[in-house]
Amino acid sequence: CSAQKGPRRRAAAGVAATAHATGRGVRFRFRSAVRGPRFVPEPSPADEPRPRALAGAAHRSYVTGAAVSGHTLITGSYGPQLLWWNLDCEDLVRSFQAHERWIRKVVASPDGTCVASVADDMRCRLWNAETGELEHDLAGHEPKTPHHFPSMLFTCDFSSDGKLLATADKVGHVAIWDVTSGKLRAT
Repeated sequence: CSAQKGPRRRAAAGVAATAHATGRGVRFRFRSAVRGPRFVPEPSPADEPRPRALAGAAHRSYVTGAAVSGHTLITGSYGPQLLWWNLDCEDLVRSFQAHERWIRKVVASPDGTCVASVADDMRCRLWNAETGELEHDLAGHEPKTPHHFPSMLFTCDFSSDGKLLATADKVGHVAIWDVTSGKLRAT
């Protein structure tokens, strides 16, 4: 992932290593109790994920968020629509206007039953991952910054147990929501 040319040096826990990129992997030279060069092979092309085209009408702009729930992929873009894709047959299952403005992020709950999307309309919406039905419409962020510029919701994420959802806006205001009831728990 690095654009640097030549060897890269690292030191950790009293062991110094120099890494040289080769055509077939990375060769490490250690200066410690370990003697001689060590070879770590790169993953083979068979191990790498391959891009797949999904059939149907796609987004008209960049995809800004994608969440996987079981055999379903839910995507959002710089547009108001959410798209549900069946990963088994690679077809578009449903498409609808989920927000009034650009969608910034789409995430699935840890158990995959709920999907959250946030957008520039300052709304976080919780969807049933299987049916696409709206479960909660969460509104608790100010539409303007303290300097009277338009704000936006940038991100959201579920707690590890899936019971809480955090949303954050442009000015750094964070809100914590109860996923089951849709009520604001803390700011």
